[in-house]
Amino acid sequence: MDNFERLFDLLSAHPRGGFLLALDGRCASGKTTMAERLQRVLPCNVIHMDDFYLPFSQRAAERMAEPGGHIWVERLRTEVLEPLRAGRKISYLPYDCHADRFLPPRKADPVLPTLVEGSYSCHPALRVLYDCCVFLDITPEYQRERLLRRNPESFEVFQTMWIPREEYYFKHCEIRKHCNFVLTAEECPRR
Repeated sequence: MDNFERLFDLLSAHPRGGFLLALDGRCASGKTTMAERLQRVLPCNVIHMDDFYLPFSQRAAERMAEPGGHIWVERLRTEVLEPLRAGRKISYLPYDCHADRFLPPRKADPVLPTLVEGSYSCHPALRVLYDCCVFLDITPEYQRERLLRRNPESFEVFQTMWIPREEYYFKHCEIRKHCNFVLTAEECPRR
């Protein structure tokens, strides 16, 4: 049984709301793709960590020095995870960090299981709320290949900022150690 089937079986066994699953891992490892694949075959909510970047006006140097400090984990916890865990309807405003503004509200159905996908989803302030945490891994060579193919003009920013920031978070917060299982990029094929 491959790991996609394991995740599918896990979510199928918990078809009702209140079940929360985090898909964390390295950039270009297939987190978004895995969440999209699962959502296509199984009714579930998908929440993207990219919607919870900390607004620029709140990015103090002290906060940014913390592992995952650029993510507004407090808002994700109180506006999304805790209410869904309690079976309440939610509505949240995704933050667009490129435009530095909030977008129209999104809702999640509390009767469905929820996947939170993206790096930093297993942050220590959040992981106690999940029923399952999954780490998506990728070799540095394959990561480089995927990043160059996906968005070559942004590759340098990933190399100098995003990858080191993620690696600091993974190591400092011992993310892999706290995940229920690990998938590899090869097990999360692209669309």
